[in-house]
Formats: sequence, structure tokens, C-alpha cells
Amino acid sequence: MTTIKKIILVGAGGSGKDYAKRMLESFGLTCDVSITTRKPRNGEMAGRDYYFVNEIDFLEAIYKD
Repeated sequence: MTTIKKIILVGAGGSGKDYAKRMLESFGLTCDVSITTRKPRNGEMAGRDYYFVNEIDFLEAIYKD
């Protein structure tokens, strides 16, 4: 049986999460795409950087597990 392990990067804005993510990817690790209720920033692409959803859809997803 294969065990899946996850690393969760958490930190304040500007703390280096994106840098750490790129470093992990350079070692062959794959990264999931997070979900956010905020609006996309310039240059961000839905499905690549984040899944952008409204707050109602976000809460419904949590409710449905």
C-alpha cells in the first residue's frame, strides 16, 4: 500500500510560501491547487494558481465535505 504524505505551507503574505512551493516542485513533488474566495491578482490564472470561488460555493463545498 502506498502512503500519501502532504506538506501544507502556511504563512503570512510575503513569508516565502511560493518560493518554498517552487523549491519542492524542483525536487519532483507535485502541488495541489488551493481554493480561495478572493479575487484573482494580476497574472494569476484560475486552475493554475488557485481555484477562485465565491463564498457561498466555498461554504457549500465545506458542508458537502
